[in-house]
Amino acid sequence: MAVSTKERVLGGMLGLTAGDALGVLVEFCTREELDADPVVDMRSGGTSAFPS
Repeated sequence: MAVSTKERVLGGMLGLTAGDALGVLVEFCTREELDADPVVDMRSGGTSAFPS
């Protein structure tokens, strides 16, 4: 089954927005901070102090 260019673009945009939303908690953390307190579930906070 061939995937159209439109479907590829939409899939890329969906992946980008999901990754951006899920990565907000760790985007400015150092490796040492993540090793000490790894993200293993959904959390509130982050650099923008988002509520849960």
